Amino acid sequence: MTVEDGRTPSLGFQRGTVSYDAAWSLGYAAVVRVATLAASIAIARLAGPAGSGALGVALQVTALGSMLAAFNLPQSLARHLAASNDPAVHRQLLRTSAWMILVASVFIGLGLAILSGWLGRQVYQDASLTRVLLWCGPLVLATASMLWVEGALQGLRRFPMLTRWGAAVSVLDLTLGVAAAFLGVVGLLAIRTLIRVGAVGVAVVRLFRFPHFGEPSPGGAFAATTGTLLRFALPALLSAAIVIAAQTALRLLLVRSAGIGDAGQYQVADSVAQGLTLVPAAASIALMRSVASKEASGYAGLAASLRRGLERVIGWNVPLCLGLIGAVPWALPILFGVEFDPARPVLVLLAAGYGLSGPCAVFGAILLGRGEVWASVVVNLAWSVVVLLTFGIGGVKLGSSGAALAVIAGYVVLLVCCLVLIVPRWAISIRTLLPVIFATFASLGVGCACALARPFPAPATAAVCLALGLAVFARWGWTTWAPRDQRSVPQ
Repeated sequence: MTVEDGRTPSLGFQRGTVSYDAAWSLGYAAVVRVATLAASIAIARLAGPAGSGALGVALQVTALGSMLAAFNLPQSLARHLAASNDPAVHRQLLRTSAWMILVASVFIGLGLAILSGWLGRQVYQDASLTRVLLWCGPLVLATASMLWVEGALQGLRRFPMLTRWGAAVSVLDLTLGVAAAFLGVVGLLAIRTLIRVGAVGVAVVRLFRFPHFGEPSPGGAFAATTGTLLRFALPALLSAAIVIAAQTALRLLLVRSAGIGDAGQYQVADSVAQGLTLVPAAASIALMRSVASKEASGYAGLAASLRRGLERVIGWNVPLCLGLIGAVPWALPILFGVEFDPARPVLVLLAAGYGLSGPCAVFGAILLGRGEVWASVVVNLAWSVVVLLTFGIGGVKLGSSGAALAVIAGYVVLLVCCLVLIVPRWAISIRTLLPVIFATFASLGVGCACALARPFPAPATAAVCLALGLAVFARWGWTTWAPRDQRSVPQ
């Protein structure tokens, strides 16, 4: 008698695998990120560091506002859609979550618009941000609605449709959005709002063609479904809101201590470095759905899923981080101009920080897939406290570079917490995870040291980063492209 090797079927990108879903999810995240990067480049070229700083504040406030407005219901929606195969349950989940997000986003967006003057003058202590914050109100409503569409399509496992929809939005952002950048940050925010409202309208019309949305539901189902969604969404919202709030507070402290210009240097570096979060984010979405779908079996094969997830995310993401670290001396001047040269060390540090965020994202996906949202709250709170304390105690004097160092410190603590506190609770041996984790720290550390050492020439740094990246990819990333033949193991 033989049994199949459990690792083999998911090594490639075949339809129905986690890798297949992750690849499509990555495609969606990539096209959205390209549009945001293009907007950042346009504003940087047209408005300089002050304009970039204002855009960074707007994006961060919109992210926090839409997170609160959506109440993390899209993630709860995706998990519960994945955990059920009943169209009636899907139908009620979609309707209930849509109404909840719509009502909440109207209140949050309206409140933000009303308080924009006070926030600009009193909180950020920069009156020029008042009109920018005013337009964040309607953008919050549109963005929260987009998050609902994302959660619905992810939970229904319609990742190709999600990517095509996101590509259409990005094309409009690249054309109309970049053109609107000539009107300043406010013009860019206004056109992005209109694009997102139209995209959500198209998606809803398309969703109404699904059998999941067509029939009426029992009268008492709304209250029952609301409770089901909120039991997961409340702690998950707290977990995500802690991170977004910490990032927003970091920008606020940076603006108040170093000025909007230095915040612009950080925004430029972060707009590029955020692209390094695409692989972990895409893999996390697919992995969370996969783990949630195994709830009935007691999460069978969790140890193998965790190890594979870490190896694949690190095998792809760390080489990308090292590639960016090696390319920093040429990338920033080409994209943003010479006035953003002070952002070079910031980008190097953020690239290393987001390299460490990859394994953290894998742990977070499994926590959410298993429904352990309160554990996620604890580890994210630890990250936030470390980031703000690090910047407040020693990073303020370093400005934008100090903010980037604080981000690295936060991810180091978060990763250690996951390894020491979370993994043992799952009855998984840490030893099986240490080689890939050690390779992450070592390769990123060497790459950063070379890039930040003044006597070390840029071409030599690029060569070292390339060699390290190829070594990591050859060890853990290449197996995704070159799956082994399915094996039979004697039992």
